[in-house]
Amino acid sequence: MSSFQGLWKMNQSPAEEDKNQSEKGTSRDLERIVAARTKALEALNTIAIAVISSLELNDVLNTALEKTLEVLEIDAGGIYLLDEDAKLLKLVVQRGFGSDFANEIDKLQLGEGFSGHVAQSGQPLLIKDVSTDPRLTRTVVREAGLRSAAVFPLSSKGKVLGTFFAIARSEREYSDEDVQLLTSIGHQIGIAIENARLYEEARSQLAQRTALQETTSAIASTLELNELLNLIVQQATALLQADGGMINLVDWEKRKDEVVAATGSAAVTLGYTSSLDSSLSGWATLNKRPSISNDVQSDDRVDPFAHTYIRDKNMRSAAVAPLVFKDQVVGTLVLAATHGGKDVFYQTDLDLLVAFANQAAIAIENARLHEQTQESMRELQALYRADAELYQHLSLDNVLQALVDICVDILEADKSSLMVWDEEQERFMAKVARGFSLETLDVLSFARDEGTFGHVAATGEPVIVEDALTDPRRQDERAEVVEAANFVEGIRSFLHLPIKIDEEVFGVFSAVFTTPRTFNADDVSRFTALAERAAIAIQNARLYEQAQQVATMEERNRLARELHDSIKQQALAVSFQIGTTLTLFERDPQTAKEHLEEADRLIDSIRAELTGLILELRPQALDEKPLHVILREYALDWSHQNQIEVDLDLQSGDDPPLDVKQTLLRILQEALTNAARHSAATNISIVLGFDAKTLSLTIGDDGRGFMPSQVQGGMGLNSMRERAESLGGSLQVSSDQGEGTSIFVVIPQRG
Repeated sequence: MSSFQGLWKMNQSPAEEDKNQSEKGTSRDLERIVAARTKALEALNTIAIAVISSLELNDVLNTALEKTLEVLEIDAGGIYLLDEDAKLLKLVVQRGFGSDFANEIDKLQLGEGFSGHVAQSGQPLLIKDVSTDPRLTRTVVREAGLRSAAVFPLSSKGKVLGTFFAIARSEREYSDEDVQLLTSIGHQIGIAIENARLYEEARSQLAQRTALQETTSAIASTLELNELLNLIVQQATALLQADGGMINLVDWEKRKDEVVAATGSAAVTLGYTSSLDSSLSGWATLNKRPSISNDVQSDDRVDPFAHTYIRDKNMRSAAVAPLVFKDQVVGTLVLAATHGGKDVFYQTDLDLLVAFANQAAIAIENARLHEQTQESMRELQALYRADAELYQHLSLDNVLQALVDICVDILEADKSSLMVWDEEQERFMAKVARGFSLETLDVLSFARDEGTFGHVAATGEPVIVEDALTDPRRQDERAEVVEAANFVEGIRSFLHLPIKIDEEVFGVFSAVFTTPRTFNADDVSRFTALAERAAIAIQNARLYEQAQQVATMEERNRLARELHDSIKQQALAVSFQIGTTLTLFERDPQTAKEHLEEADRLIDSIRAELTGLILELRPQALDEKPLHVILREYALDWSHQNQIEVDLDLQSGDDPPLDVKQTLLRILQEALTNAARHSAATNISIVLGFDAKTLSLTIGDDGRGFMPSQVQGGMGLNSMRERAESLGGSLQVSSDQGEGTSIFVVIPQRG
């Protein structure tokens, strides 16, 4: 004490001194009040700054808890948030508790315990000794030796959003100022929670729009169905924070659906099928309504076979939305939530799920339309290829072999056969086959009324067998046939189709598969179209064989006439020359010699003509030499015989088939005969050329020429043109009076 103060105190009366002490006490109380209020304001300010420094809800809650415990000078506490739909408080952040303790108090029903009471009433609660309070419901609190607690509501705009609790091991008195402070802090945190939730909602809406836009863009950019469905289920699962998701597609004929895309905990369900009448997805499909099940383990709509999976995955909830396009359900989008994960779904979740389901329905329909278009194009391309393969052959055996080859190579059957009636055996026998063993073909035969083959032969109607092991229509087939088909060849599904010509069954054509297969209308249509095309090709081959027979007869008649008209006359001339020689030999040897020389020339001519006729009668002789050699030998022989010079430019390429050689030789023979008889030519040029697609023959002379319009089909031109066209080629003639004649022949190469 200073001297001034002591002097002042000595001069005071006792009454004055008491008054002074009272004033000092009041001053100290005021100082304490000011200090407390300053501390409270500082705490509120600190918490306010802390909670507005972030809009992330977890950051806000952690900061609020830490700062409030610091102001209260308590080490343990936590924050519950209220789930209004579930009427449940969930512990979202805590300090000072072990994980086991936190797990025991992580959820409270509204009205349960201290926090449940505060959340329900909206009033703070101060407890001096929690161990004796009847509202205590979790014994772990008493066992932990905790004593005093302060619990206050977190509210905004008059609405309770959760609770804050602070709890200590010692008893503690809370003043009215403490209550006011805690109430103010509760409002601050409540406002921060509301702001964070608004921010989270805005961010979620933006994420939803972005995800839906990405899905829409993906649908517009690709028609690959699996890729789209996986994208949709992944985005829906992530955006709704589900633990797993799946997309089912409906098979209305079988009244089942199948998981075709899955992610997260539902990934193991890929390929799973369930009945529409006994599954949650089936319920949504049949009722054409979305639904939430927040207790799937007791939901009687859930497939009974799925309960094991539900228990194993600790699944609690599911949300399902039908995929509807033009009032037709094509599938479902299902999300799953587990205990401790997403937990439950709300109406807002279901609304978003429906938006994704609508996108998925559009994607599926677009992809299906695209696939139908692609399938139609593939069918057309396959049939075009089939036409090209079938119609290039004029031999019946080649046509039949082409049929089974096309069935395997183009239409992708595993095996194929054609059974044709054998008059000697009086049974249908395998005429051609692809993919079958010789042992099977040896036993593969049937009577007109035997088994599935016989049914096709008798009725002219196809037979479709999707399960060859159990189909009752095979019961009357011979045991060795069934054993060979089922066990040697491994046949599981097949189509038997009639090959009809003039309404009569020519044979039974089979497309065979070694895996079980379901045939739809498009499959049957595709193989039927092949059978119909084969019937036309078979008719063409038959007509060609008939035409060949007629042509052979006509050719033989022509050769007979040539033998009679030309060689016979030349032989008579030789005989005359020899007779004259014998008469003149004694008296005029020189003249006799001239007659012998003429006879020799005539014999050379006869030999050349006979050589040509032999080539025509025996076309197999042409097969022994390449085309350019055949044409060269014939042209040089003809030149020697007719004393007309020939210029040859004959390329050597891939040797064509025998019928092409024969046709070109006969065209050359006809052209040279015309030149010798009508053109008065002194020189003839012959050019043979090859390229990748065609071979060409050009025959030109320097004779008197003619007007093609006046000659028309004379001089054998029609015959030559028909020969070229029979091979798919063409023949053109260029000529004019005094300008010579050129014949151009083009024949397509056979690949």
